[in-house]
Amino acid sequence: MNSDAMGKSMQGAGGALVLGAVFQSIIERTNLSSNTYNQSPERWLKNAFIEMHKIFEGFDGSMLVSLVIGLIEEETGFLYFINAEHPWLILYRDEKASFLENELSYRKLGTKGLNSGIFIKTFRLYPGDTIISGSDGRDDILLFSEQKESAQRQINQDEYLILSYVEQGKGDLNSIFEVLTQNGEITDDLSLIRVYYKGNGNQNFNETVSKSYQTAKKHVELGNIDAAIESLQKQILSQPVTNKRFHKLLAKLHFKRKEYSEAIEHAQVYLESHPYDIGFMELGSILLRKAGKINEAIEIAERIRLREPKAVKNTFHLIRLYLEKENAQRAKELLAEWENLYPEEKERTKKWKQILRLKFPNLLI
Repeated sequence: MNSDAMGKSMQGAGGALVLGAVFQSIIERTNLSSNTYNQSPERWLKNAFIEMHKIFEGFDGSMLVSLVIGLIEEETGFLYFINAEHPWLILYRDEKASFLENELSYRKLGTKGLNSGIFIKTFRLYPGDTIISGSDGRDDILLFSEQKESAQRQINQDEYLILSYVEQGKGDLNSIFEVLTQNGEITDDLSLIRVYYKGNGNQNFNETVSKSYQTAKKHVELGNIDAAIESLQKQILSQPVTNKRFHKLLAKLHFKRKEYSEAIEHAQVYLESHPYDIGFMELGSILLRKAGKINEAIEIAERIRLREPKAVKNTFHLIRLYLEKENAQRAKELLAEWENLYPEEKERTKKWKQILRLKFPNLLI
């Protein structure tokens, strides 16, 4: 987390202290509570963000905080994050710096009227990547070059200037700070945080494994599902730490044979190492529904929705799941959100409203 409390002197300091105390409380509760500890990254981030926002909302706009908060899965390098009017995250890759974002998602913590849904941004890091976040002091500098050309003191207006400084500093915080101070005078609070992703060292797909995978794919193309499953299972047994693509293919093959329990086992193994594969997450949720595990199916579908709120297929899959759980209110909420997002889709909305009315005659839609 990187943040900046608004206000001068004691007001800003007070905001920083409140945020630090709240965030520490969230971390400690996560470590102590098994329910919180086992939450999905998306749900944990959403809940933490809402909790912090509610705290600052209680100050009636007198204490606002910009921040970026994220989680990184060490095994996969998958980044989940939320930005509340904080300077954009910077990716430093192959000696080039770029922003991970290009639009404002949320206003500062404590801003009144934050009624829109909370959604999670994601990004896949590769070994050697560096993520850098910083407060707006990184941009608000009095440039020495402009002061020489003008009689007036001029603050930098180029939000992309920091990217060149990151490249000059080669992604190292001390070097970036030196470049900043060499080019101008810092006029606002400056904090920088850097995360370097080394990778887990188990990402190689050797030639033997590749041949086994291609052999299984050929069996599938020829329609010999049994031979493909046998080939993949032998490879998994001979190499316990094998490439997870085997599990993805096995899940699909068992799904074709309507062997949902077996398909789920392989799907879960694959998704643990490939959390960025949203398409396969959708299949995992469908598998769980067919196996009668509605709660687990809802959990995955809600995770997808937190990342891709406009995913049409997942939205209606989620409505169906809540109908099976007899949760008419949640199904109604999802349909209302869909109707607001896509007012032109009148026929589809009408169809689902009819389904809701038939299943729940007393429900007002």
